[in-house]
Amino acid sequence: MNSYGAFYGRVYHDTNLNGKYDPGFDRPQASVQVRVDGNRYVTTDENGLFRIDAVHVGDHAVYLDLLSVRADLTMLDGAQQTVTLLAGRDSIVDFRLVRTGRLTGLVWFDGNGNSQLDKDERPLPEVRIVLGSGRDTLTDENGVFTIGDLPPGEHVVLIDEKTLPENMKSAAGSLTIKVLAGSETGNVNLPVIAIPPEVKRFPVAAN
Repeated sequence: MNSYGAFYGRVYHDTNLNGKYDPGFDRPQASVQVRVDGNRYVTTDENGLFRIDAVHVGDHAVYLDLLSVRADLTMLDGAQQTVTLLAGRDSIVDFRLVRTGRLTGLVWFDGNGNSQLDKDERPLPEVRIVLGSGRDTLTDENGVFTIGDLPPGEHVVLIDEKTLPENMKSAAGSLTIKVLAGSETGNVNLPVIAIPPEVKRFPVAAN
C-alpha cells in the first residue's frame, strides 16, 4: 500500500485582496522557501510554484520561511497551514501574500482637553505605544510614533500609561484603527490629559 503523497501549490502576491490567484494580475513569488514539519523544504520557481514529494500520510504543518519573503509582504491568513495528506493523493496548499501597511500618530499633553494640538501644548517623547498584537514602539522627541510592517486590517492602539509623566493619563483609552495594504494610516492622535486631583471628603460631625 502506498503510504506517501505530495504537496504542491503556489505562493503569490494577492494584489487585489480577493483571496484567489488571478493569472496576469496577481504576482507569483519566486525563491520563497516552503517547509513541511520544519525538516524539509523546497523553493518556489519563477511562477511561484512548488512541489514536495514522498511525504508520509497524515497531518503535516506546511508553512513559509518568512525570512525568504519580501520585506514589504506579509501573510494575511497565517504563515502555517495544517494539512491532512492521504495515501497516493496530492494536496494543494497555496499561500497568498499581501502588502504591509503602517500607522503613524502623535502623543501630546492636551492641556485644554480639546483633542487638538495647540501652540502652547507640548508633544510627549519616550511614550510607549502598544498594539493589540503586542507590537510596540516609542514616540520620538516630537511625540511622533510609527509602526510599520503591519498586516492589513483593524489594529487596537493604546498608550502604556506607565511611561507617561506623573499624574497624566490617556484621554482616548484605546483606538481601533484600520490599516490598508501598502498604505500609511496617519493622524492616529493620542492626547494625554492631567489626572484630576482626588477630592477628599470628611465626615460632617453630627450636632
